[in-house]
Amino acid sequence: MGFSTALQGRAAHEALVVRQDAELRLMEVMKRALQLRAKCDKEYAINLASVAQQGLKIDRADEMQDTIIAIKKELSIKVALIILLLDYMEERTYVGTSKHERVATSSTTKNVAAMNCNSFKV
Repeated sequence: MGFSTALQGRAAHEALVVRQDAELRLMEVMKRALQLRAKCDKEYAINLASVAQQGLKIDRADEMQDTIIAIKKELSIKVALIILLLDYMEERTYVGTSKHERVATSSTTKNVAAMNCNSFKV
């Protein structure tokens, strides 16, 4: 298999060299374009992962906020139960005292418990 007799002259040789140079330039341009594309895709992936991480942090913060609210509600319920138990214990403890002494002590205890309960309300 050989070259055509029409391509064996000097003009044909220069035309082939010019064509080959154009193809090499095209390949270099394509190489730069593909490298730039790969670089942009990599940066996009990194930035997308960063945005996803921030989204997860926000989701976790919302979950934590819900948890904190639930804890506060639970604590307020516990404080209310403690107040009920205090009332019950005071009724049982002050059997031999006057009603005036029980009311004074009971109101002081309730005020302290109510202040604690209000600090945990949502």
